[in-house]
Amino acid sequence: MHGMVRRRQLLLAGIAAAAILAGCSSASNVIPIRTVNPAAPGQSTLQFKVGTANIFGTETGLNVVSTLRQPNGLSAVLVSTPTITGAFTLPATGAPPLLAEAAGAGADAYSTGPSGPSALETATGSIIEGTPQTVHPGTPVCDQVLPCAGGISPNVTTFGQSGGIFGMGVQPANSTNNGVPATFQPYPVPLWDNSANDAGLAANTFCGSTVKANCGTTMWGGPPAFDQHKNGMGFRDGLSPLGQAQGNQVGLSVFDGVTAKAGAYNLSVQIPTGFDNNGNPTFTTVTQSASIATLATLPTLSAPALTFDGSGGASFVSGALPAGVTEEYLEIVDQGPGATVGANCQGALGTASTFPVYYTIVIKGAGTVTLGDANGPNLAAGKGPNVLTPAPSICTAAQNTAALGAATPGDTVLVYLIGFDYDAFAAAYPNSNGSNTPLSGIAGQADISISAPLQQVSP
Repeated sequence: MHGMVRRRQLLLAGIAAAAILAGCSSASNVIPIRTVNPAAPGQSTLQFKVGTANIFGTETGLNVVSTLRQPNGLSAVLVSTPTITGAFTLPATGAPPLLAEAAGAGADAYSTGPSGPSALETATGSIIEGTPQTVHPGTPVCDQVLPCAGGISPNVTTFGQSGGIFGMGVQPANSTNNGVPATFQPYPVPLWDNSANDAGLAANTFCGSTVKANCGTTMWGGPPAFDQHKNGMGFRDGLSPLGQAQGNQVGLSVFDGVTAKAGAYNLSVQIPTGFDNNGNPTFTTVTQSASIATLATLPTLSAPALTFDGSGGASFVSGALPAGVTEEYLEIVDQGPGATVGANCQGALGTASTFPVYYTIVIKGAGTVTLGDANGPNLAAGKGPNVLTPAPSICTAAQNTAALGAATPGDTVLVYLIGFDYDAFAAAYPNSNGSNTPLSGIAGQADISISAPLQQVSP
């Protein structure tokens, strides 16, 4: 059980609901802080908005935007268990194989992960939830509508015990026995992607024709937009203690296969507060409501073809934003050279290590959009904060060949656009560390459009 670990028992035993808890700013900004009970008046704000999701131009899903923050903008909790209910319909069945993620290192056995809703959620209907922290470690995993063997209640859910609401969206980052997030890896975009069954689409839609592990369905924010140390390299500068993080969390929670409907939605977040006099865990719950008034989606977006400058950078000329879209993320996902994961000209922090390398550019309107030549990882990693040597952003064939000493093609990149009708960038870390930026557009809901990717190879 992630929340009720021995370490937390020592910290919280005998402390009442107004106890001091440790918090974290997000899975990409895990900085221990001190705060009072997040359910106390004025000590936290739960934000929650929902909207339609235009996924690849072929499906309409559900977009969920949420934050649970202190007045200073940082996350209010280390552990929480969310439940989303409302006017939506789940897919008829979860995408098999159920519990496929449980085989991975550090995976949550009580979570279906990205594969689909659990049998319990499907039977209940109109609910997406996490597994309570009160399920003790070692309890058999059960995903049945009827009672499980030995009378165990079904305990498998979409978010499992690792999924919670923090400073920026739903993340599988609940505190573990070691007092660190279960994982720094955000959920895939979209969750429950079943594109193998979508008409006209191949499997692994986000991966393009060059399919590699973690090909880019995980959404990270990278430089130049997300650049916490202001040196142009983002998390690839080697200066962050969060070695597992590949960038900034952007807080996207998009559900494929969910039929959104007009009406009311609710987010309920259960938060551990300590133990009672009998040693039983205690909890508090905070809630927030939202609604969808219109089911009209944002326009379908097309990923742009980049023009490579031959020195590591690239650009394209953006037209005016489509109707209803107030902001776009241009995501460029560098997969490195060749058909398999391997080294490129970016050194130890490039595609040879934490693959792939992510770049993000925020687009607010028409004009030339540019990824600079030198937003790549730090070639001088490990030599101290004053020794910074940025690598090429996207390695050309000449740069790869010179760095590796053998003829090597240029890097393959996936390019895609994400359009919002709300200011997603202002709400994301590190831009909003002191505020609770509104999460909805003019219509009061949070709509999103995600393009299919365009695959290109640097010359």
